[in-house]
Order: sequence, then C-alpha cells, then structure tokens
Amino acid sequence: MIENAAPAIGMRDSPPLRRRLLSMTYEAMLLFAVVFIAGYLFDTLTQSRDALMLRHTRQAWLFVVLGIYFVWFWTHGGQTLAMKTWRIRVIDVDGRGRWRCWPCSTSAAGQRWRHSARRCCCRRSMRCSTAIGDSSTIASPARDSSRRTQPTDRVDAVHPAIATMIERLMRMLWLATAAVAVAAASWSVHLFASRIGPWAAACAAVFVVAAMHPLVVAINFCLSRVAGDRVPHAHRLTLWQAIRTFDAEIDASMRGLWFATPFLAHRPLAEPVAERSRPLAILFVHGYLCNRAVWLSFARDAASRGYRCQALTLQDPFASIDHHVAQVDAAIDTLSAHRSTGDAATRVVIVAHSMGGLVARAALRRIDASRVAHVVTLGTPHHGCLSARLARFPSVVQMRRHGPWLTALAADEAASCDGLPRSAYTTLFSYHDEIVYPQETGRLDGAHAIAIGGCGHVALLYDRRVRSLVFDRLATLEAASASDVQTAIDDAPVVAS
Repeated sequence: MIENAAPAIGMRDSPPLRRRLLSMTYEAMLLFAVVFIAGYLFDTLTQSRDALMLRHTRQAWLFVVLGIYFVWFWTHGGQTLAMKTWRIRVIDVDGRGRWRCWPCSTSAAGQRWRHSARRCCCRRSMRCSTAIGDSSTIASPARDSSRRTQPTDRVDAVHPAIATMIERLMRMLWLATAAVAVAAASWSVHLFASRIGPWAAACAAVFVVAAMHPLVVAINFCLSRVAGDRVPHAHRLTLWQAIRTFDAEIDASMRGLWFATPFLAHRPLAEPVAERSRPLAILFVHGYLCNRAVWLSFARDAASRGYRCQALTLQDPFASIDHHVAQVDAAIDTLSAHRSTGDAATRVVIVAHSMGGLVARAALRRIDASRVAHVVTLGTPHHGCLSARLARFPSVVQMRRHGPWLTALAADEAASCDGLPRSAYTTLFSYHDEIVYPQETGRLDGAHAIAIGGCGHVALLYDRRVRSLVFDRLATLEAASASDVQTAIDDAPVVAS
C-alpha cells in the first residue's frame, strides 16, 4: 500500500445516470449548433459546393473545433453549458473543480496535480463511473464543495479565485475579438471573393480587425497630446523616436495585457540569485485591469540582481482602492517573514504601476509602515487623471482629477505621523504617457521625481531605462542604509574590558 495517497472519489460523488443522460442529450443539441456554424464558416472560406468536397479536411476542422469547445470549458470551470444546467462538473482526483490541461501542468499546482493523479492510478483506486483520461472524473458540484485546495508555501503564490476574474475578462475579450474577426472574414468573403479571391478577402478582414488595437493606442496618444502637459524641450521626440515610442507601447500592451494577463497569471516568479542576495525585498503591485503576470519580466531582472520578489494580483479590479489594503499588508508580512528562515531581506520596497501606486499609498496610511523602506511608483496618477472620466467603477472614480478620495488621502498622509514620509517615495513618470494625463500628475509633493520621455503607459513595465533607474535608486538606498549602519557602529561607545 502506498502511504499518503490522495483519496479516491467514490460512486457516491458521481451524479446519477439519469442526470448524465439528460446532460448528454442537451449537449448534443448544443453541439449541433456548434458544428453547423463551424461547417458554414468552412464552406464559406473554401467555397465548397457540396459536402464531399474536401471531406477529410472538413472532418479535421470539425474535430479541432469540438476539441477546443470541450477543452476550453473543462479548463475554465470544469463545465459546459449543458453540464452546468444539470449540475455536473469535471474534477481531478483531489476533488478540485478545475481540470488542468497540459500547458497548466508546468506550474507548481499542475505538478502536484499530476503527482496525485499518478499515485491514484498506481493504486487502482478510482471507482468513478465516468473518467477523463486517467486523472479526472465527473462529479456533482454540490457534493464536492467541501474539498479544499492544498495550501502552498510559495512567496508569490496566487489563490486561483483571485486571478480568475481578470483572466476570464481578458479571455472573453480574446474570444470576442476572434468572433468579430471570423464574422468580418465571412462577410468579406461574401462580398469580395469574386473580385480578389476568398483567401485574400478573409485575410484583409482579419487584418482590419487586428488593426483596431493600434488604432485605439494612436487615439489615446492624440488625446494625451491635446489634453496633456506640454513636453519640455529635453524630452521632445523626433518623428522616428515618436514611431518607436508608438511601436513600443503596442508591443508592451500586447505582451502585458493581451498575452501575459490572461495566460501567465499563475507562472511563478524567478528565484533570487543566492550569490547576490540583497538586504531588500521587492513587492510588485500592478495597475488597473492587469494582474501579477505583467511583472514577470521585471521580476526576472530583479531576481538576477539578488532581490527576492513577490507580485500581487489585486482581488477585484473594479472595487474601491481601499479594498486592497489587507492584501498588501499580508504580502508585506510574507516577505518580511523570510528573515527568520535565513534570508537577507529585512525590509520591503514597493514598486507599483499606475493605480498600484495609489493602492500602496492607501495601504501605508493604515498598516505598519516601518516594514517598508521605500516606494517607487511608475506612471501613478497621484493627483488624478482626465481619462478616469470614461468609467464609473469605484476605483476609476477615485482616480479622477482632484477627486475627493485623492484629496482625503493627501490630507490623511499629512496629518499622520506613523505613515511613510514623502521622502521615502520615488515617482517616475513619462511625458508621453497616453493613459495618465496631464502627465505632471505623476509627481508627488515632497517625493523624489524622475521624468522621462519616449515611453508609453504600459511600456513603463518593460522599458530598460525605467528598470535601470529603479535599480539605481534601490542601490542608492542600500548604500545609504549601509552607511547609516556603519556610522552607528563607529559612534557606539567602547566598553573597556
């Protein structure tokens, strides 16, 4: 017998046969619609005259479409629409409600899941009525709700429920964009296939849809130039520099918002290099409508310099900024606790982007700020921004220009003696920020300000100049801290033996 094996899922956890048959019947009706739409698109794009044309290609196409249909739903909640109607869900051998596919198995949670599945398969203890491969089964959500995910001891661990909201939002945008592209391609083929050919018409329509993202970025840059601050002469750009800035912002937004946020939220951060261990740890706080994945590249550079890092995923991007205070407090405690395990990190430096800087300020006026050595904000609207008028969510309303929440925050910081002083803040902003404008709102009274040019809002997360400035600032803090310690040692009284 293998000790500590994962518990088997018995027959009592499986839904009854009648419910599964009804779910299969409902699923067949939905699949008819899926196959009909997929077949219509195939016939439109290939100009097929009958069902025997390109028969094998059609079969492969339908196989891929049905595979995507089931894998998508099973990896995003474990239920298709029919399964949700009849209260059936795909779970793994540990009773977790989220079945993981191969790309997710490279994470720490995926490795534990595969290890548990392998142990249970060795014991032949699966007594379920329906199985998915050798590691999943179908169970009733109402009966397996008491099962809990095993805790993890990673510094940068993210609870699956935290990242789900933002991940699903961005993945829904992906699906919506893909649906629009397919519809546009079908419409273009119908109108222009006789003139330029079906494939050329479809590619042209997809290109137009893909060009919408650069168009939105260009509009934001134009609005920021009209309503933003005047760019100083030292930061003005030539035409070629402006093109490079525009291209870098598109690249950064694609990497951070459209790729990392929906698909890399659970990837662990790089471990620090032991030979270059630093006396400071870094806590990364993201901005609006992002998650911890936007910091992966930044954290990798920080780890190579010896910094221990943690990146937060704020629980609810639409909630009030004050809602995230407890989460920041817990993350600081986690980083500070590594001192007892022999780690050199004793104090924390917060590096925050956009709204994350306001989250850090709101947290430091309520929690013990003695654990924080410094705060670096990147493109944070400390005095509000004009673009915040475009939405009515609580966190966005709080970022409006000279709004009541920002005024109260500044007043509380001025009246408090226990918070972090403004001299412990470094604000970095760009005069070509297309989201946070007027750009001078990135300054904070009494803080050390660094202004740059030729960098967009999201590009602040990936720009090499920004990282160099941040690491130089941290090195200055470390040197000053070491000098203070040495001064205290030199001034200490000598006791004669």
